[in-house]
Amino acid sequence: MADLLEPERAEVPPEKVGGLVVGDEEVDPPVVVEVGGEHPHSAAVGVDDPGLLGDLDEAAAVSGGDRLSDQATVRENERGRRENEAGDCENGAGGRENEAGDRASPSTWDAILRTPPKIEPGDRAQPTLMPDDWEKEANKENPNYAQWIKEAAEREHIPVVLLARPYYKESIFKATAGSTAGAKGIAQLTPNALKEMNDDMGTEYNPKAFNYYDAKTSIDTGAAYLAHLHRKFGNWPAAVGSYNAGSTWMKKWRDGVAANEPTDETKTMLQRIFRTDPKAFGD
Repeated sequence: MADLLEPERAEVPPEKVGGLVVGDEEVDPPVVVEVGGEHPHSAAVGVDDPGLLGDLDEAAAVSGGDRLSDQATVRENERGRRENEAGDCENGAGGRENEAGDRASPSTWDAILRTPPKIEPGDRAQPTLMPDDWEKEANKENPNYAQWIKEAAEREHIPVVLLARPYYKESIFKATAGSTAGAKGIAQLTPNALKEMNDDMGTEYNPKAFNYYDAKTSIDTGAAYLAHLHRKFGNWPAAVGSYNAGSTWMKKWRDGVAANEPTDETKTMLQRIFRTDPKAFGD
């Protein structure tokens, strides 16, 4: 029996209708928004129902509006983020500048100098400020001390009271005075002070062999060192502060790079020497 042949089916090519491919594939109609002319959706969907076309218009408008709104929100958020980052950077830099200013600003320095000196009851090391008749106090230790201090002050162009007050503050004119920091003698000199003088002034002090406890040597060398610090920093408060705290620290603090402000000991030194008047001895 002959095989029955199924008649061949003619392939119908897909037909494009209004921009849509129909047949093998179905594609959602594109959303087109136009102004004027033929309604944009009538050809796309093959209908001319005004109600349906109106719904499509509304959906397209809402969808397009949402996308525009979302894009605007993203741009606004990004702009806000960048502004916040820039503000944080400015605040960080401002904070660092303020910290440096607090350490080294003239107002801070002036406030320290204008604070009245404190005298703690029962302080045997520093029971009083240096009295006005300091010569009597100095000569109690040795009848030559007052004269040696006056001569050293004149030689180094230092107001005599400005030289006598640090000596009184540091040692109460005692030639054998010493500190845990290694300062020695009436002028409380240290090996580092002598090294600095050698480096800056060309002196040839031997820090190991120096006679720190010889009164005349201590008075003269201390005066030379204080005068050197005055030339180095340009004013007497900075010279006295660096005499106590060290010139390396003083330079860093004035430049705003020191990690800490003057110690209580340095503040006390400044306040006992200048007694609320930064210009007590001129510049």
